[in-house]
Order: sequence, then structure tokens, then C-alpha cells
Amino acid sequence: MNITPVEQIPTAIDLAVNMRAHLLQLRTTFTKPFLVIIYEHRSLLRPTYALSQPAANFNLATVRGHVLPSFQPHLNYFNNTKVKIPKEELCNIANHICNKLHTQLIRFDKICCVCVGTTNSTNDYWVYDFKDTYSSLFEQYKKTRVEVFGNYQV
Repeated sequence: MNITPVEQIPTAIDLAVNMRAHLLQLRTTFTKPFLVIIYEHRSLLRPTYALSQPAANFNLATVRGHVLPSFQPHLNYFNNTKVKIPKEELCNIANHICNKLHTQLIRFDKICCVCVGTTNSTNDYWVYDFKDTYSSLFEQYKKTRVEVFGNYQV
């Protein structure tokens, strides 16, 4: 019997495997919260940001994080690069009711980019602007989004 090895190159990025491995590695080396940029759905052009903690629960396909509201919710523009993180309005306690923002399950295959930088803050919140400080990460997000999920639709 003659067996010929065949090498196949996947046509799409296996985002779930890559991001889970990257976040698990980050979790052991980085001790501060970090931002991820996630893809929600095709009709939402602007990126969605989520805040993850190093101590977040990692499951096989998901991680817990705070999905953050848009800095400018009225804009659905794909270059909407600002995210606001409230300092006192985040809650990590599960299964209770309060007015703070609670964690949600985020699928690894929806995470397009990870940011571990720092930023200036005001009294009530931190503001990250991916256009200036993190422009290369924002470009990485847009490239990954198009490669994995298809072109933007207006």
C-alpha cells in the first residue's frame, strides 16, 4: 500500500482556536484587564468592544467579559474607534440584579483582536481611541473581520 501525504491549507482562519490559545497565554502573563474587539453581526458596521479580566471563566468555546456600550451609539460607522469603560459601573457577581453592567459569555470565534495597552482616564471612565494609539490593532481587527466574516455591508 502506497500512502501519499496531502497538506491542506484552511481557507479561513480558525479564529476560535487561535484566540482561545492567545487569551489563555495572556491570562498567565498579563495581570490587568484587557480589551477585546468582537464581531457581533453583519448589519453592525462599528466594532464592539468587551473588557475581559485575567481571572475570567474560560470555557471550551467562551470566556466571560463585559460587553461595553458604544462611545457614540448613534454612529454605525466601521471606523468608530472609541470605547468608554466606566470605572464604577461594572459588576462581576453572577446571578443577581443591580444597575451595573454584568458579564456576558463571549465566543472565542467572535473575538477579532486583543488590546493590552493602557490609556489616560477621567474621574468616571477610561477612554480608549483605537484610531491614534492602537491604529495597528484596529487595522488588524478590520482585516480579520473581512477575512473571517466577509465584506462590510452598508
